[in-house]
Amino acid sequence: MGNKAWDDRLVETVQFLRVYNTGANAQYAAAVGHYIDQRRIGAGLAMKPASKKMAQGSYPMFSNRAVEKDYRKRRRVLFLIKTEVLNVALNNAKAQVNSIADINLDTQINTALGDARTQLLQQVRAAWNQFEAQPGTFLNTHEIIIRKDSTGGVRGATFAYDCSVSRYRLYPTNLPTGPDCIDTQVQVNHIPVTRWADVVGNLANLPSVDCTDNHLVVTTQLTGCSYVYQINGAQLRVAHIWPDGAIDGQLMGTQLADNAGFAAGNGGPIAVFKCQPTNNNTGYTNVATWTYPVARYIGGWQLHVQQVPQGGGIITYWRAV
Repeated sequence: MGNKAWDDRLVETVQFLRVYNTGANAQYAAAVGHYIDQRRIGAGLAMKPASKKMAQGSYPMFSNRAVEKDYRKRRRVLFLIKTEVLNVALNNAKAQVNSIADINLDTQINTALGDARTQLLQQVRAAWNQFEAQPGTFLNTHEIIIRKDSTGGVRGATFAYDCSVSRYRLYPTNLPTGPDCIDTQVQVNHIPVTRWADVVGNLANLPSVDCTDNHLVVTTQLTGCSYVYQINGAQLRVAHIWPDGAIDGQLMGTQLADNAGFAAGNGGPIAVFKCQPTNNNTGYTNVATWTYPVARYIGGWQLHVQQVPQGGGIITYWRAV
């Protein structure tokens, strides 16, 4: 069975996979490697049988040890992709990998990486479908990071699963998600950020986004910011106001709650989801947290909120509207 400790074998194989650079599908190697490593971290002893199946015994007599070692790394990589991503049974994967000639290993790894990427992409698309249809369920169980640019309204975005930290990302299409991600293109209502200093002189005429009722409404994290919104039936207008160091976040929220209005309102009442001492339907506590409000029309406008500690941690979720 070899002398290498079972977890060491897994760690070394994943490390080799993450930097694998041979063939067109090597672009997916980092993401697939991280995905398998997250499974290893979460599974613990449950992956010990897989590691034992990867062992290849003593080296053949008169073999070139360096070359043989390189082939063994590739066989282990192929085995792990098959068992941990493509759901091939351990014994079947072992037989499949053992039947491949050394010269064909890189070709087979490329095929497996392409298949793994397809499999993971299906999971990402399923997650997006849940996010759109059941945003509360998604936000209660999956951590997300939402980034911004200056473009408001309906626009394309990239929805990605970051395999290195088991977290989802939603980025404007012009921002790269990175090689550790598996991503797909989606459509959202995007709310850009407006600086307090740019609107403080005319709070009754805030710039805002008129949101369509067939896409999620998303914006980047609130960290002292206020989310100003106006609902009138199926109509929703939203602004994201950032204090930018010019005013305390709680004070800004209070002033907006008393004075905010939209330059192009829809006739509904103005509400403010703001920085405050506690989490509730009117706001959130801003103590080393990232808070993401996500609106969705499901028979009426709903406002769902996810909060995580900065740097990661346990998700807090609640529905504000």
